[in-house]
Amino acid sequence: MPKNIGLEITRYGTPPLAFQKKIQVMFRTAEQASIDLGNKSRDHMRTVITTNIKRKAGSTGNLAKSIDTVVEAGGKVVGVGYIPEMDQIAPYWYLVNYGGMNAAARQGRTLMGNFEGSTPSSKNDGTQSFFQTAPFYPMTPKKPVVAMNYISKTASWVSTIWRIHYSGRLNKVSISKFAAGAAMTLG
Repeated sequence: MPKNIGLEITRYGTPPLAFQKKIQVMFRTAEQASIDLGNKSRDHMRTVITTNIKRKAGSTGNLAKSIDTVVEAGGKVVGVGYIPEMDQIAPYWYLVNYGGMNAAARQGRTLMGNFEGSTPSSKNDGTQSFFQTAPFYPMTPKKPVVAMNYISKTASWVSTIWRIHYSGRLNKVSISKFAAGAAMTLG
């Protein structure tokens, strides 16, 4: 006569539905962290630009204003600085960041305009802005624009901030305790 065998199935770990919810929380946390970091990066880049302006009196602030946060796919893609918009608002963004000579200066052309008021500073210290408006005086650019490097300065800052603040926040949501399957106990 066969002996009775008892079988008990016990689930352990996180049920699949709870695991799915945990993953969704992780993704929402990561998306929000990306948006948050994007906004802070935008603010930092604007600060780098405004604190490094060489000709403050003639600054329109357009370069700093052109830097904005771009969020796509609900936070899965976050960027700082949308180039087509920057080209419209501050077409000189590339020259200010990387330095060099503009097209007119590279070709040795003379520009007509005036320095804040009417004439160049007697100090020739490069702190006056040149406006292409009347009264007109000739000006031939001879020195390249010194690179501000606001993009690389912000990228370095982002790297540090990510290590210190954000990577730890994402690690708090742990999935290591998830185990699918069942334990069988014969009795």
